[in-house]
Amino acid sequence: MSLAPKNKKDPSFDKDALPSLFAAMPDGIVVLDATGIVLYANDSAHRMFGGRQLLGTDLGLAVVAGESHADVAVIDRAGGMARAELRAAPLDWLGQEATVACLRDVSERPAPEKQLALAGLVFESAREAIIVTRPDGVIVGVNPSFTTITGYSAAEALGNTPRLLTSGEHDRPFYEAMWASIAEQGFWQGEIVSRRKDGSLYPELLSISQVKDADGQVTHLIGIIFDLTQHKIHQASLEEARLQLQQSETLREEIERRSLVADSTVLSVVGGMYGSAPLSRSAREVFDELVQRYGRTLELAVENLALKAGNPVSDQLRALAEDLGYLQAGARDVAELHSETLTRKSKHVPAMKAKAMVEEGRFLVLELMGNLLSFYRKNYSRFPTAVHNVPEPNTKAVRSRTKKGAT
Repeated sequence: MSLAPKNKKDPSFDKDALPSLFAAMPDGIVVLDATGIVLYANDSAHRMFGGRQLLGTDLGLAVVAGESHADVAVIDRAGGMARAELRAAPLDWLGQEATVACLRDVSERPAPEKQLALAGLVFESAREAIIVTRPDGVIVGVNPSFTTITGYSAAEALGNTPRLLTSGEHDRPFYEAMWASIAEQGFWQGEIVSRRKDGSLYPELLSISQVKDADGQVTHLIGIIFDLTQHKIHQASLEEARLQLQQSETLREEIERRSLVADSTVLSVVGGMYGSAPLSRSAREVFDELVQRYGRTLELAVENLALKAGNPVSDQLRALAEDLGYLQAGARDVAELHSETLTRKSKHVPAMKAKAMVEEGRFLVLELMGNLLSFYRKNYSRFPTAVHNVPEPNTKAVRSRTKKGAT
């Protein structure tokens, strides 16, 4: 196709029309003769080639008249290289057969080979397992994480189908619904249980997507697997901690209920003694020391030392009850002591040990409360109910006993 008018004698033809048009274009425009020598270059072309003189030079552009487009390397006067998209067409240039080449700088556009390299890097480096299959389900590619998660090597997976991961945990309707979603929407995602090469089951989050060509035909299916094993363990730990807190609150209520029915006469006296301010606020330092002592007693109990007369656990509980009695503590203080100790101790131990502390603590706190009631029956049954504050001498005495290593 010629860019020149068919009738050169047409009064509308202007020999300067094409150069003016080319000069205004942002792409680089060069006109080459049959041997590739530059007959014309606009300002954009000069800038693209580093401002060097182009007229009368051979740029080495492999231009074939009639070629639609190609990617070419452009080298400037400093030796720098850029990429350009070249489009060419034959041209009647002022009575001379020539070729006009349009050069568009695409240096910032990723080259196809770079895109492929990047895609390959992502495929190989992804922490999730990736499976690529044909439309019939035959595996044609897996990444290293697939082997890490499933135990199957690439050689074992290629040519096989994803059925090698089937766990038997899902019924036929489950898979029918999965493939119906893929066929209708081109995508499916959900939790599924699969089987590793060693036979162990594991939970995974699986997403399957269709890959289509320009004509809309499905060429491949891509499955991405995220191993949920550690996530499930973390969820179980959180649920265990939540149950522990619930049990602690239930135990607190049980302590208060049992103490209220144990000896209403004694507790009415004790209730008036410490007034409205619990030990955790009125004598915080001493309360913290008691929490530490009770925590050591709880750890000792978890070591399967039976609660019987004369053993270290019972001795320590009696000593604690005595100090709580001197501080004129009540049921609320015992409940807070037990709850805060469990909270502190269960934060930094395995779930199984935390559970053991909760279960063993039920017996400890009830014995502690019983010892405290016995202490009050023996020592404070004649005290009036009008006392409201913890006497300072008692607080100092207990702190002294603690610092001396009472346990």
